[in-house]
Amino acid sequence: AVGVWIDGRWPGRFSWTLMLLFGGLICGCLNAWYWVSHVSKNE
Repeated sequence: AVGVWIDGRWPGRFSWTLMLLFGGLICGCLNAWYWVSHVSKNE
């Protein structure tokens, strides 16, 4: 929702919606990788 709002307010050369979507995807993958590595060390 934030990316769509930014795109509507300040249109630019690239889509904030897509950039924030990919940023969230990368953060989620890093978080999952950290969590899996942390849990596997405790077993």
